[in-house]
Amino acid sequence: MNIESNSKTILLADEDEDVGHLLSVFLRLHGFGVITVQNGVDAIVAVSNNEISAIVTEWTLPVVDGYRLLNWLREEMGSAIPVIVLSAADNETVGKRIAGAGADAVLYKPASAFDILSELERALKQEAL
Repeated sequence: MNIESNSKTILLADEDEDVGHLLSVFLRLHGFGVITVQNGVDAIVAVSNNEISAIVTEWTLPVVDGYRLLNWLREEMGSAIPVIVLSAADNETVGKRIAGAGADAVLYKPASAFDILSELERALKQEAL
């Protein structure tokens, strides 16, 4: 787990360490603190032990997948932390399942870093209302 601090902390859960690193650098350059993890169990630990402002997660995380992570956040924790899900499966069925699990947004891979940043900013503004 890699932690870098700033005022708003984003949890970035992506099993590809290189993608996670590149996106974390991009988000840091835009003023966010970033915690990176490579699986759902580490994501749960990070949420439990840190003040997280928003989450960007893959849908198909190892160990605990995106569905189980969202279920834990929404049902067990009662958390309203904004969650943006990244999915390689660009179809209506997966999109509905992601939305039904409580995601605030879904982006289909390959999503640009600017699209992810835009969704993060939108979700954080919405949460502040």
